[in-house]
Amino acid sequence: MEKGNHSVGCKVIVLALAVALCVPLFAGCGGTVYDEMAETMSEDADFQTGSEAAAVDDAVEENGMVDTEDVAEQEGAEAEQDAGAGNGQDETKDNQDKILVYEGSVAIETIEYEETVRAFKAAVEEFGGFLENEQNFGAGSGDYLEDSYRVRDARDFMATARIPSEKYQEFMAKTEGLGKVTGSNSKVTNMTRQYGTLKAELEIYETEYERYLKMFDEVSDDNAMLAIQEKLTELSLNIARTKSEMEVIDTDATFSTVQVRISEVQAYKEQRAGFLARLCDVLAKSWNGMLGFFEGILFFFILHWYKLLLFALIIVLIIKIVKKQQAKAEVKRQKAMQEYQQKQKEQQEQQEQQEQQEQQERKESFEHE
Repeated sequence: MEKGNHSVGCKVIVLALAVALCVPLFAGCGGTVYDEMAETMSEDADFQTGSEAAAVDDAVEENGMVDTEDVAEQEGAEAEQDAGAGNGQDETKDNQDKILVYEGSVAIETIEYEETVRAFKAAVEEFGGFLENEQNFGAGSGDYLEDSYRVRDARDFMATARIPSEKYQEFMAKTEGLGKVTGSNSKVTNMTRQYGTLKAELEIYETEYERYLKMFDEVSDDNAMLAIQEKLTELSLNIARTKSEMEVIDTDATFSTVQVRISEVQAYKEQRAGFLARLCDVLAKSWNGMLGFFEGILFFFILHWYKLLLFALIIVLIIKIVKKQQAKAEVKRQKAMQEYQQKQKEQQEQQEQQEQQEQQERKESFEHE
């Protein structure tokens, strides 16, 4: 009797711990975390000792239960058959119950940047949506760039809007009327089959969970209880993950996603013209450029004539001073050259006189001999 009470007490404590661990997991964990934890729990369960697995099998045989995994597989097959039969019987109803996810994007150019951004935000509120995120770029100096339709440091507004799906088409039409549309894209994804698969998986997981919960109440072996507890935890993770994925699809189906970009321009860019029109445009720009160049020179001389006159006088004065210095230098050079030539001439005359004197002396010495 005491042994039975001890087993019942252990079961109650272990069950309470399992419920306490599972409740937070249902509250709000991400799908990726569930997958990793479930995989870890599954790997740990695969490495259970032979005695624990045998204990579970013994508990199943002892209590006259069937394998819940086989039952789940059978129920999944029956659910798929029932779903196929239901689709064949009521195709119109399935078309009405389709889960469609709408996604769109639109790029807009506008001259009135601030008014367009305000109009876009007002449209989001008007259609019962909300902005998931928004970003602003550029300071918007307002200076025009020559030969460009863009403003210097032009502003850009990017946002992701979530709009009720039943008003998606109306919102797209409203948005495209805010300025000049340079790009637009829209697509719809049918998530009915994926949602149905998740729903069937959820039913199977919940059925398995209920069966293992009943099994947990009926077994008395501690090893079997631990093995069943791990299975209950794994199923809890799978249930939470599946519900999270279904909630994401529900949200995407209820609120469509629209990506919007609003760019500031100084003028709307025209479509590319033909060759002849572009040639005439280039010739006109070239002629206007030449006229502008000479016009600029004329206006420069008119505006700065006194500066140019003063500059010219300074240049003339500098030239005169330089020429005067050059003339003085030339006189000095010629004088120095004359002095040099005079010295050379004197030295040559002295040398000639000396040579004549030596010849005379040699002649006299010869006659004397």
